[in-house]
Amino acid sequence: MQKRYVKLQSFRPQYMDEYEKLEEKLKELYEIYVVKFRNLAYLQQLQLEIERADRQKQAESERTMRQVVEKMRMDLTSQDDVIEDEVPPINQERRGSARRVFGNMTGAGMSDDDEEDGNDAPGEPTDSEEEKARSNHGEDEDKLDLSSGDDF
Repeated sequence: MQKRYVKLQSFRPQYMDEYEKLEEKLKELYEIYVVKFRNLAYLQQLQLEIERADRQKQAESERTMRQVVEKMRMDLTSQDDVIEDEVPPINQERRGSARRVFGNMTGAGMSDDDEEDGNDAPGEPTDSEEEKARSNHGEDEDKLDLSSGDDF
């Protein structure tokens, strides 16, 4: 039995050479795999750090932009307040007094032949002058002529 055991120990199967070659190749491939895996993990970590830094820069720039816009708004409102303090409102004076309106809404005294573009000759009376002249003639004539002057 011992003889057989010694004989088996010295015996090498046929596939053993091929097995050892493949084992060496596997070790080399595994070393390459480990190096590439480490490089990949490092690059992923680096990418995350860069993305985080970009987000921080973007948030900071957005924050500064908002501050600048807010400062501009404050400047504009303070300028508006100064202008409002310096210039009194115009409409307050007009509110107390009633407006006087001359003429009527029907366009009395105007016909389709009248020129409305303001190209009246210097000697011709304007519509407002004609209205003043009519009102000065007396109320008796106004009572007699109740028509608006428009011919339909």
